[in-house]
Amino acid sequence: MSQTDEEGVVVPSPEPSWTRYGVYRGRLASPDGHPRGRDLAVALVDVCVGDCTYGRTAASYTVSNPGALDVPAGATVAVYAVDAHGERLVATDVLPAVPGGTALDGRVVEFPSPALGPLGLRRVADDDGTGTGAVLECDETNNEQRWEAAACP
Repeated sequence: MSQTDEEGVVVPSPEPSWTRYGVYRGRLASPDGHPRGRDLAVALVDVCVGDCTYGRTAASYTVSNPGALDVPAGATVAVYAVDAHGERLVATDVLPAVPGGTALDGRVVEFPSPALGPLGLRRVADDDGTGTGAVLECDETNNEQRWEAAACP
């Protein structure tokens, strides 16, 4: 029931949420400012491309959880190579626990440079390599980031 105060007493004429909180049918943040659930987010740090024929590529990134709840160990990040035909999985990384309101230290995945797509990489948090995630998040829109560079033709 939305017409009760903090103590559960029915308020005959409640103050509209948009005048008190500045939102209308919006999601209110928790008191500490973090979303009220789990929320994995991924951010690119760097991509180091070795020889395109015989070398390896290292892709570094960070994963954060701006949500208020911890993400248990076992969530995954998938890295896809992008080319004119679409995307193909080149690496996955299994994450340790990510406490709410924190970020992991930088992470690195490596794969053979010939697997690198000529249109770059797409990195997706909470993806096991099949496009499926296991973490119920309050914001699924911040799970991916693209690196669009023509490194290896």
